[in-house]
Amino acid sequence: MQQNTTQSPEAQQRRTLYQRLHLLSLPVGILLGILLFLISIPIGNGRELFSLTSAAQKQWKVQPFIDGRVAQVENLVTVAERYTGIDASMMQELREAQAQMKHARNSGVVVVSAADRRLQAAFTSMIGALEQGGQLTREDKQLIVGIIDAYNEQGTKLGLQAREYNRLAQLAINLYEKLPTRWLFPKPAIYIEP
Repeated sequence: MQQNTTQSPEAQQRRTLYQRLHLLSLPVGILLGILLFLISIPIGNGRELFSLTSAAQKQWKVQPFIDGRVAQVENLVTVAERYTGIDASMMQELREAQAQMKHARNSGVVVVSAADRRLQAAFTSMIGALEQGGQLTREDKQLIVGIIDAYNEQGTKLGLQAREYNRLAQLAINLYEKLPTRWLFPKPAIYIEP
């Protein structure tokens, strides 16, 4: 018995279409595989970088130390206002640095670092001016010693937090510098001490 091997033009057209699609499937599959691989690299890099950066950010709990430094600056301003020989621009700089630090309270490491460096410079300048003026009463000298001690204690605590943050952030920075897709992500920041 002989089978009819002739196909309708419609069936031949479908068969030709399937053959063409079969020939296309390999290059399309390879292209999709390469595309997925290329997409997965930045996603994986970003996840790892985010994980390390988040660990450092969780360590960044410095609000009480900022508040402590701001409070001691307020105490210093109170003492300094008793003396007429203090340069008004120096007092203005101290108040502006204090306000900047207060506003930096809930900010990131870069903002706090810049505010703390400015505050440290203004605080040191004011202490120097008060001591050089030679008009301090014995009581105010003792107050200033207490203010300096408390201010420095808060600075030490802030510095300890900053060093721990920097240790964790450095891990993120080390990874960032090795990433082939680092141009897609912001570089993690570190705290620069005054």
